[in-house]
Amino acid sequence: KACDLPLALELLCILMAARLAGGYAASTEQLRTALQSAAQEQGRTMSELGLRYSLLLRHDYWFGRQTAPVPSMQSLEALDAVRQNLNPFLCKGLVSEQSPVDLEKNWTHFLRAYSQICKDQQLSKAQRIYKDNEEGRRKQLRSWEQMQMAKEDPLKDAAMPSKGMP
Repeated sequence: KACDLPLALELLCILMAARLAGGYAASTEQLRTALQSAAQEQGRTMSELGLRYSLLLRHDYWFGRQTAPVPSMQSLEALDAVRQNLNPFLCKGLVSEQSPVDLEKNWTHFLRAYSQICKDQQLSKAQRIYKDNEEGRRKQLRSWEQMQMAKEDPLKDAAMPSKGMP
């Protein structure tokens, strides 16, 4: 939607103030509070801002350094519903805590949840990103296998002399 420069600057101030107050909001409620407070400081309401919300979906194992597309939403409630639906697949530490077999199984479950949120075009793009990251998954698999071998054979590391020692 088009607006003049003073209004654009006012909206930018509101968004920057909300960003400073809310940081990377851990919850939708924290984001709502930060936005409402920043809007009130400028004499505005949330509905006047006309904001749309979106998520950046990252998962190193599935997508590498790319993000999967997600449609933008007009309400924080819709954003919260999407976060709730996808969060089990995207929580931190997931890659290190699960085996590659589990991650591949979760990919199927993720696609099912993701397809309920996204359009066919976005689903196809996520699948293409996944396919393009095949080499990255192979590297992570090798790393995971090395960590598993190190866990299984802790005496091997203890028996080997450290660098710089005779």
